[in-house]
Amino acid sequence: MCSMHSQGGANSTAASPDRIGPVKLAVAGLAGGLATWAVVATWHPFYFSGLSFAPGVAPSQEQLAILNRQTWINTLSVFALFGASLSAALGIAAALHRRSMRTAAIGVPLGAVWGGAAGALGGWCGQRLSDPSFVELVDRSRPEAELATALIVHATCWGVIGLAVGLGFALAARSGRDWLHASLGAALGGILAAPCYQVVVLLVCLISPMGGTDTLIPEGNESRLFWFATAAVAIAVGAGGLSRRKEKPVAPASAPQPANPS
Repeated sequence: MCSMHSQGGANSTAASPDRIGPVKLAVAGLAGGLATWAVVATWHPFYFSGLSFAPGVAPSQEQLAILNRQTWINTLSVFALFGASLSAALGIAAALHRRSMRTAAIGVPLGAVWGGAAGALGGWCGQRLSDPSFVELVDRSRPEAELATALIVHATCWGVIGLAVGLGFALAARSGRDWLHASLGAALGGILAAPCYQVVVLLVCLISPMGGTDTLIPEGNESRLFWFATAAVAIAVGAGGLSRRKEKPVAPASAPQPANPS
């Protein structure tokens, strides 16, 4: 009498080899965020006009224009660096996961350029939303007005960056069919990072006060650390969250057939 063996039921599944887990993505995103923070903490502001004002002396219109240009250049530089670092970090994670030198040699540099351009676009959007003409539309008499403005500005910036970073990650991971899911997931992660950052700031301030959290780019190094880390991790995890492929069913092994009696 022959026994029948089975290598799994009909509903057995196997994970897709292209899947990168959320923990690995979070670590890669955090690495990209910390790299950006280290550069900004060392060299920011990247551009300084050299203007200085005596106390009580109002700047002229020409000087205000120079200061405005300085702000724009530094904002776009920081956001471009953030997008490039985050895209490169996710590209490296995809290359290590696939053990592909081609991804490391081609996908990572292209992703960094693509992410840098998207970062600059996100910084442009944030700077435009921080313009006094937009801020004046907000009713400052309401206590939640400043919080709502910060949420809108950061969600827009990080959402734009996430849209491009997710696309670059999908291409680097050779998940061309999942580019839409990766882009939307990373954009959603960037949008959700805005309220998460406010919560993180609130919790940290219970222990140690942080300054400059109400600006587009935080002024203090400690505030910037949480700013970069929160956005980077949320975007990175989002890039893989919606693009994770469904597990493929594995056909059960055929059982040996009993020999026909002679």
